[in-house]
Amino acid sequence: MDTLLLRAIDVGYLGLEGAAGAFVVQRKAGRSHGGALGRPILIECGTTACQPALLAGLARLAVDPDEIDTLLVTHIHLDHAGGAGHWATRTSQSVPSGADVFVHPFGVRHLADPAKLIASSRRVHGAAYDRFYGDPLPCPPERLHAVADGESVVRHGIRCTAIETPGHARHHHAWLLTCEGGDGVSSDGQRVLFAGDIASMMTPGSRHISVPTPPPEFDLDAWRASLDRLVALRPDALWLTHLGPVPDPMAHLAAARRRLDEEVAFVLDLLEAADQGLADAEAIERYRAWLWPQAIASGVSEERVRDFLGPAFFRMNMGGIRRWRDQRLAAEDVPTGAKPVL
Repeated sequence: MDTLLLRAIDVGYLGLEGAAGAFVVQRKAGRSHGGALGRPILIECGTTACQPALLAGLARLAVDPDEIDTLLVTHIHLDHAGGAGHWATRTSQSVPSGADVFVHPFGVRHLADPAKLIASSRRVHGAAYDRFYGDPLPCPPERLHAVADGESVVRHGIRCTAIETPGHARHHHAWLLTCEGGDGVSSDGQRVLFAGDIASMMTPGSRHISVPTPPPEFDLDAWRASLDRLVALRPDALWLTHLGPVPDPMAHLAAARRRLDEEVAFVLDLLEAADQGLADAEAIERYRAWLWPQAIASGVSEERVRDFLGPAFFRMNMGGIRRWRDQRLAAEDVPTGAKPVL
């Protein structure tokens, strides 16, 4: 019976171990066919600055990068798709035209012309941009493929189905992979879900689920609905870009939903206090005092809690939730500074 061989590569995002990954998926033939491996599919690719680490990781897995002709990205944030142009323009005898890149329809134009991505990322990340991100290369339009919600592409015996999952970003897909059988049904029945950021992040070496709510497209209601979709799929395996497989997909999805609601409720209270004059530094300190004990109790080391859950993370989440709150209240014609009902 054919199966899926799934392997993760730590791409060294932000210079940190366990911060983000890319994934190699290959169809593995059954024992009767010698266990031969099909051509590799790459899921996610990290930033431009992460490409040397990604190539080194492929070498450790004995995967020839010149054989990669398929890249799936969950969304176009640079830690997931910043290197897409490198793969779309990488040519070899085996892949003479570069890899095909499959992405949400909203993301196509930004991968073809990343100028806006570059400008916004430079504003947000400042001096850290060149070190940890780098300018993405444009993807040739003929190598970009928009995949709509529910559509599938079959590459090298693997069916890849796009599941539209907004909330973290409007241009977000989760990818459901099965080992395609001759009758269109998975050969081994395994359903593997690559969830990007919609199932949140795991802080390395711990049980702590970290919820990223960045501007400008965080949407609580959409995120909840997306998690409901993933629960309904009942995947056999769930892989997070930050980073790797979780031991119990259904338990993780339930925990991610609880953490999402807790994080947003706390930050809304914090924003209300900020609207009444709480200084930015004090807001950051209150966020830290609330979150760090939870993270440490879940196994996050003191070093990692500073690296992964520091002021930049707090400001990102506060900015995304503030924008969502203000847009929602404006739509409901409620004065800005009120707190929406969750």
